[in-house]
Amino acid sequence: MNKLAILVSILLLSSSMLISCTSKPKLTATNWYLKSEFTWWEARPEYMLHLNEEAGVLEVQFTLRPDGQAYHLKLADKSWSVGKNCGSPQNNTSAIEIDTWYPVYCDPQSDPITPLNGSYRFHPKDNAVYKLKVRFYKGLPSEMLVSKQ
Repeated sequence: MNKLAILVSILLLSSSMLISCTSKPKLTATNWYLKSEFTWWEARPEYMLHLNEEAGVLEVQFTLRPDGQAYHLKLADKSWSVGKNCGSPQNNTSAIEIDTWYPVYCDPQSDPITPLNGSYRFHPKDNAVYKLKVRFYKGLPSEMLVSKQ
């Protein structure tokens, strides 16, 4: 009887370890911010990405009023750390449209002095509240989407 209890315990422990190894890692809130001209390229608390557990993304809402100029969007941590200055995979600026997912690239040799390099250019058409959603892969932003609320 004692051997049976030990065997059952081993099987339960093995199956729980297998489940924990194969399950998707849980996304948690991080120190990521939306940075742009309207944030003065700073890490402001109101532009910190927050966890939307149901959607499995980090997101933030922001209000824009079109003034004829495009806004440049980037994702970064509070201090523009190396490898956490993220935007367009191209070294120049790329235009984005509403409700389309775009790849995000985190430059390992990023330069915080020139935040426009590698940014996404967003030209809002309406005074509106927008939402930026960000998917993560291995702790770094992998895709982003801007939608109108």
